[in-house]
Amino acid sequence: MTWTIEAAIAAKIGFATHQNAIPIIRDLSVTAPAGTAADNLTLSLSADPPFVQAKTWRIDAMAGGDTLHVTDRDIALNATLLHELTEAITGTLILTLTDSQGVTLADFSHPVELLAHNQWGGMGTMAELLPAFVMPNDSIGR
Repeated sequence: MTWTIEAAIAAKIGFATHQNAIPIIRDLSVTAPAGTAADNLTLSLSADPPFVQAKTWRIDAMAGGDTLHVTDRDIALNATLLHELTEAITGTLILTLTDSQGVTLADFSHPVELLAHNQWGGMGTMAELLPAFVMPNDSIGR
């Protein structure tokens, strides 16, 4: 058995996600293999392109078979990049677990559709953001 990282991550992210403080990571956990203990671990978050601010979590120690549920899932989005998108692109969110010597124990990557600033992700992924696209003061259509 090997170290594992499990995460529930939004499939689509847009400027409205940032403006409405919608969490992009809904669940995050690290599991140690049975019979293996480690201390001074680092869980790192990055993205390509950099649509999130890099983040690092320090894990003091884990015993074999332990699962650590990360509760600090507040991730800063890159508002400038998201606002300047004029068409959707695919990005990747990357989580890496390393030991005290910098050896990678586990990694996890997840594709994310980065939406243009004026795109909505639809009912299946962004139902709560539909009101963010209402434009009552817009001069178009008057």
